[in-house]
Amino acid sequence: MNNNHQKSTSTGHALSAAAWLDAHYLAAQPEYEAMLRSAGFQRGWRVLDAGCGGGSYLPLLAELLGPHGHISAVDLAPENVAHVQAQIGFGHLHWPADVRPGAVIDWLEAAEFAHVTPLGER
Repeated sequence: MNNNHQKSTSTGHALSAAAWLDAHYLAAQPEYEAMLRSAGFQRGWRVLDAGCGGGSYLPLLAELLGPHGHISAVDLAPENVAHVQAQIGFGHLHWPADVRPGAVIDWLEAAEFAHVTPLGER
């Protein structure tokens, strides 16, 4: 049986389904965590996780950023976004974050609009 459908998302991207990405992360978790810890993230930073998949990196990112940091996570696959939002809703993930479907350019345009538009004009 071909189980490629279990590894792909509705966007058609191979090896991008949340369950597959989470399993891959767990298989190499020490290496991934060492990489994140050595990347130089600082407490209080705002970070964009572009292509967040199942959200495996998000808890450690939140730990590194601390309570005053913020994570924005975006993924093309709505089912990956739903998976991360469910993890937040179940209380499995705790951090100040926004998670949304779409491309990075969509998020950047929205962020730029919010940044340059006075509150009264939104």
